[in-house]
Amino acid sequence: MPHAGVNKINRKTGNVEVLRNNGAGSIGDDFVTLIKKDSKGNLWFGTWSSGVSVMDKSGKFEYIRNIPGDDNSLMNNLVQAFYEDQFGNIWLGTENGISLYDPSAKNFRQFRHDPSNKNTITQNGVQSNTIVQNKNGHIWVATWGGLNQLIPQNSSKNSMTVNYKIVRYNNNPENISSLSDDRVISIFYDRTFDSGKIYAGTYGGGLNIIDLDDALKNGSKTKIRNYTTADGLPNNVIYGILNDNEGNLWLSTNDGLSKFNPSF
Repeated sequence: MPHAGVNKINRKTGNVEVLRNNGAGSIGDDFVTLIKKDSKGNLWFGTWSSGVSVMDKSGKFEYIRNIPGDDNSLMNNLVQAFYEDQFGNIWLGTENGISLYDPSAKNFRQFRHDPSNKNTITQNGVQSNTIVQNKNGHIWVATWGGLNQLIPQNSSKNSMTVNYKIVRYNNNPENISSLSDDRVISIFYDRTFDSGKIYAGTYGGGLNIIDLDDALKNGSKTKIRNYTTADGLPNNVIYGILNDNEGNLWLSTNDGLSKFNPSF
C-alpha cells in the first residue's frame, strides 16, 4: 500500500505498532506528510488531505481541519510544514497559505498570497518542513513561488496579534545575487552555531545562502550567494539540508548526497 499510516517502533523490543485511519478516534489520514512534537509532548501529524491530527500523551486524537467558508479554520487540508514559536503558537504551512494556530484559544490567523498586496507571502504553496525562526524572531517560509521573511513590528508581542512586514525573495534573471529559483523546497537555520545565515535549497536552482547580519539591517534585502552544479554540487534539486558537528552541511539531491563546507 502506498499510504500506510505511521509506524511506531519500540526501540527496546523492536515491536512495531501501526497507526492507521480507522474512523473516529484514529489518525485522520493514512498519507502522513510530517510528524512533530510540541513543547507539551503532543504529536502533530500533518496529512495530505485531512489536515492535522494531534495526539496527546494518552493517545487521544484532536483534529484540526479546513471548514469551507470558515476563516477561523485551517487554510487547507494538505499540511506539510510545522513550527512552534516562543508563544506556543503553531505555524502550519498548507497548500493554500499559512495558518497560525493558538492551541489554547483554538483561534487562527491566516497569511495568504494577495496579488494586489506586496505585504503578503509570495505564493500559497508552502513546501515540506520549510518554516523556521531566526534569533531575531523573524519567521522564514518557503513556497513554490519564492522565499518569505516575516518581520514582527515588536518581537516581544504575541505572534497572533503583532503586525508583520513581509519581505519577499524571488529570482530575478537580471540579478545574479537574487534567489536562484523561486521553487524553494528546503530551509536550514542553526540558531546555536550558524545564526547569521539562512540556507535555502531549490527545485532546480541549487543552494542559496542569505546573510542575516546584512538582511536584518532596517529589514532590507541582502545579496544572496548561489551554489549550483557549476560550483561542484551533484545536482541542483535540494530536498533536505542538515549540519554535522564539524560545521558541514549535508544536502540531499536528485543525484546523491552532497557534503558542503559553508566556511570554505
